[in-house]
Amino acid sequence: MNRRIPLQTTERKFFRQILELLNPLLKLRHKELDVLAELMYKNHVLRSIPLEHRWKLIFDSASRKEMRENTKQSIASFNNNIAILKKNRLITDSGIKSHLDIAYDPKFTLTFEFIHND
Repeated sequence: MNRRIPLQTTERKFFRQILELLNPLLKLRHKELDVLAELMYKNHVLRSIPLEHRWKLIFDSASRKEMRENTKQSIASFNNNIAILKKNRLITDSGIKSHLDIAYDPKFTLTFEFIHND
């Protein structure tokens, strides 16, 4: 049996919504989700740039400042949340974990498959 639940979104809001749906598995706090959503959004926006250069642009000082302002976090809080995401191996110095490297698509579908174990 399948259930379809349409969600209204924007390109920026999309990444936070995906993380909210996945958070029972990720087990992240609110501010960590905010930072990860910003990183995913930036990664998507800069997708045309090769990964090795893209990640440097995402973490340059102007970009970090913009992400801190968008998430309304202090420098210390933002840096701490980055460290937590690295510790949890959701991001590395070279990119976002592959299962979270998602591109925005207005018709994106996320499917959960529940497998019964006896």
